[in-house]
Amino acid sequence: MYQPADQVIEYLKDKPDFMGEAIAKLCYQELARQGGHS
Repeated sequence: MYQPADQVIEYLKDKPDFMGEAIAKLCYQELARQGGHS
């Protein structure tokens, strides 16, 4: 959850798309809960 985005993207390159989407949703929810600094 707290890794640099580029590391997460590298990790997701090896994963099926549905995994990437699920993790992206979790990350987005986590950022939104923290007040989102993006």
